[in-house]
Amino acid sequence: MAFVDIIGHARVKSILGRALRRGKLPNSLLFAGAAGVGKRETALVVAKALNCLNKTDDACEECSACRAIRNSAAPDVQVIAPQGTALKI
Repeated sequence: MAFVDIIGHARVKSILGRALRRGKLPNSLLFAGAAGVGKRETALVVAKALNCLNKTDDACEECSACRAIRNSAAPDVQVIAPQGTALKI
């Protein structure tokens, strides 16, 4: 999945794409909202775009880095899920 595959969220996709193109992504991003709106997928697309070997502002979905993230096999990208209502650190 790349930014073009995410339905809606045009403003968010525009801001993230522009930040990626400029190489000025913030140190941290917080994806908040109701369940099922695409927070996890958007965060994974940002991770793919940051690690993509072919593009600078989106994920190509074809390079080894994009495939590894898609298959949850990238050592530098880990999804941390809450246990109940809290994240355990």
